[in-house]
Amino acid sequence: MLPLAIALLILSASVADAFSSVPEFPPPPAPPVYVIMGPDSVPIARAIVDATEACPVLMADGKMMIVTTHAEPDPDHGFPERVCSGDLPKNYSFASFGPTDLPSVESGPVNFGIIGDTGLRVKVKNNGTLPCPANLSESIVEYPGSAGVCFDYGKWNGKIQGMEQSLNPVSNPWPYQLMADELAGKNPDVIIHVGDFLYGETECPDVCPVDEEDATKGFLDPCPCANMTSHGDQWSSWQEDFFEPSRKLLLAAPWIILRGNHEICTRSGVGWFRYLDPRPMPPLQEWKWQGAKQYVPCSEFTDPYVVTYHDVQWLVVDSSQVASVGGGIDHYDGDCPTEVTVITGLDPRNESAFPYTPNSSHGFDPSNFPAEYGNYTEIFAEGKSMLDSHKPVGLLSHRPLYAITCHKGSYLALDYTLQLAAEATGLFNSTIKFVLSGHYHLFQYVEYEGRVPTLVFGHGGTKLFDGDPNIATAVGATVLTEDGAPAAVITANSTMYKQFGFGLLEVKEERFEVTEGAGAAWQRFNFTIPA
Repeated sequence: MLPLAIALLILSASVADAFSSVPEFPPPPAPPVYVIMGPDSVPIARAIVDATEACPVLMADGKMMIVTTHAEPDPDHGFPERVCSGDLPKNYSFASFGPTDLPSVESGPVNFGIIGDTGLRVKVKNNGTLPCPANLSESIVEYPGSAGVCFDYGKWNGKIQGMEQSLNPVSNPWPYQLMADELAGKNPDVIIHVGDFLYGETECPDVCPVDEEDATKGFLDPCPCANMTSHGDQWSSWQEDFFEPSRKLLLAAPWIILRGNHEICTRSGVGWFRYLDPRPMPPLQEWKWQGAKQYVPCSEFTDPYVVTYHDVQWLVVDSSQVASVGGGIDHYDGDCPTEVTVITGLDPRNESAFPYTPNSSHGFDPSNFPAEYGNYTEIFAEGKSMLDSHKPVGLLSHRPLYAITCHKGSYLALDYTLQLAAEATGLFNSTIKFVLSGHYHLFQYVEYEGRVPTLVFGHGGTKLFDGDPNIATAVGATVLTEDGAPAAVITANSTMYKQFGFGLLEVKEERFEVTEGAGAAWQRFNFTIPA
């Protein structure tokens, strides 16, 4: 038998060896820190910290800047963190927020990175479960692991995206981080995100049909979103869907950020105003939020503003709240005509002119049109008044003004309410050279004779459009105004396709050069817009 002292010595050595073999885990990542461009071209630094922590010190070119709490912790609504904010000088060489160096803001940036519609899509209207009937049919099976619960293939109704980092749309991936990291590596001077950050509206079900298109022939499998841990408008969802996969890109350059329809008050509007809107938090208002009426800080509309640089200015408009006649983009089937000579919009004032009957479940109510039209008329008029008439302008709107889509054998020009408001204010009788948007989950470049071109970058990671639209037969077609008069003709330079990607817009003398693609397909599309 060993003496006690020797036994203790051996035991302590073995314990030390055991602890020395434990891998050293890296420290938790630093809190998200980023720079957004606000009204009057003011750069705004933001930091998201734990509720128990004070806001970090903000330095710019050796001077300490004023920092305030932009959003207080609100754990009762799923926001346990503190959001800190401080204005930066319009031009600085070096800045830091706490231990993190910030990207610099230049007066004459030339390379603008473009990405949008990036969130992981999980929207389940019916997860297919029901109490088991006495007799099971072919389409009803027992739900695994739940006694007395069954799954009905015929009831399943949802759109679910996998979490694989791949650019191949066939595998239903979510490649946002893959593309965000690639874009960061291209050293953009400014990032433009055209909106829609959070698509995880419902909890990921335990099981899904293998074949969503024909569920009655499928088998139950774990859903492709099975690793998703959060959903709804709360900090954990924003962290999972946006801040974590954006870490490199957030520190690559300052951001110009658009509000998408997924950031309206009844969806993820509270998080939008906490993290990404450049203005102070709005007052508490009653909204149906997270499934119940409650008072939360959110505003239905926000004012336009301009971000001005040496060679270009960006007019930022909040087009998140529009009740389109045809419903959301998911309600267009992509069925294009084989021949076409004219393209019309869906006029909210003339139901008899609709190419198909609007579905009330799509959220369109003609009585809402006057208020929305009036609102956007004011927004566009105010935005136009802010522009420098000697500099070219890019109009930034999450919803396109003149994009092309297809439904039930007809081409349609989106979005008609915005078109009417823009034409009423003479918005394009200015130095606006193009419209940059998202919303429509694909890439589109539509060039017109008689109208500024439209760029749609809605393919930044979320589930791509289900239909298979083809713009080829639209080339040469005439787009009509609301009174039926010819307004513009689509040129042969136009293109549209369903692939994931992002873009770079380079400002050059008297022109903008745009490149689109991702991965091996980078530079898939190149085009020039006159300045």
